[in-house]
Amino acid sequence: MKPIVELISAWDEYASKSNQECSVKDFCAYYLDSYQAQHQTVAQAVDNNLAKIIGRLASINKTYLKLAFREIPDAEIEWYFLLGRIKQAGEIRKTDVISLNLLLEPTTCIDITNRMIKVGLVTEKTDKLDKRVRLLTISPKGEQLLAEMELLANKTNSMLFGGLAVEDKEKIISTLQIAERYHVEQLLNITQKDRLKNI
Repeated sequence: MKPIVELISAWDEYASKSNQECSVKDFCAYYLDSYQAQHQTVAQAVDNNLAKIIGRLASINKTYLKLAFREIPDAEIEWYFLLGRIKQAGEIRKTDVISLNLLLEPTTCIDITNRMIKVGLVTEKTDKLDKRVRLLTISPKGEQLLAEMELLANKTNSMLFGGLAVEDKEKIISTLQIAERYHVEQLLNITQKDRLKNI
């Protein structure tokens, strides 16, 4: 529909609903409100659809990983995510690993992290500056296990995304990284605030 026709149709609709004489000013306010409400509804629908797709893909990815990791005796799927996070950080507060790992409840994450320490995948030490803080580092055994898991994960990732063009995947990554960075920063700020409350 041409803009002028759309505008005339909107005026006609507004005039038929109004019980008083229509002014251009009132019509403009009505038109802008209607446009913003419609735009907001469309944006919400897009957000909901995107969240559903990402959620389903995450579930599918987790299922593929569980099946692939059966090749490694006694390995837990959660170890893959936690070891990757710890390795990426080099050395990280135990509380930060827990708060940034959104796949697990905090108590579950603590239990899994403690099991990883017990079997020697991760080392734990006290922070010299704050004796209450526990710092985690990946061990050589953990590095080896993570490397094995990454090889299997590479295969599942290819199964999941191999049908997409590289250029499309790069666009998706660069777009989603903006949201990821923002929300990771928000979670770290929340964790920092909670930590300061306990001092």
